[in-house]
Amino acid sequence: MNKHKLQKQITRNKIFDSTATLVMTFGYSSVNVTKIVTHAKISRGTFYQHFIDIRDVFEQMNDYILKQLEMLQIKFQKHIKVVIRDLIQTKLALTDEQAFKTTLEEIYRFLYENRVVCSAILTNRLGFDFNEYFMPKVIQLISAEDLVKVLKNDFPVDYYISHSIYSHVGFIKAWFERDFLETPKELSDIYYKLLLIKSI
Repeated sequence: MNKHKLQKQITRNKIFDSTATLVMTFGYSSVNVTKIVTHAKISRGTFYQHFIDIRDVFEQMNDYILKQLEMLQIKFQKHIKVVIRDLIQTKLALTDEQAFKTTLEEIYRFLYENRVVCSAILTNRLGFDFNEYFMPKVIQLISAEDLVKVLKNDFPVDYYISHSIYSHVGFIKAWFERDFLETPKELSDIYYKLLLIKSI
């Protein structure tokens, strides 16, 4: 990324953070361009170099975060398959432990670096339903055939998928609520240990 593009992204992220902070503080309907430029300490001209209006900010902010998460999600896909395979064997393979943790750490680091915006999205304060949009994309990564082998038809696969995904979102939300007491690396270690417990 060249210097111009980097500066452009820095300014956009600054506007995103200010918008999300204002939404979290005053509510979605109370945010306007004047408040954003004041909070971000930029001129109105700078704002309009990047966005058409306030609605454009919300739409681009959601798109940016979700595209980044989707990229991480794709990378995470191969490790999900590893976990499913190892659940079939009733334990996680230690040979894959570091790769799995590293990928988790990348996801958690991204969430931390974009914590203001992600917090607003996760709590649906931007007029955007995170669960409705993003969860189906995660579910698509999980092979129902593999899960049937794990669950042995004890109950519908849909229940397991929903439980696994929503419990991880709840895990992340708890980290946000604890004001990020753990580093992304520490959090990946905790989640991995939880997976080990669940696989016993």
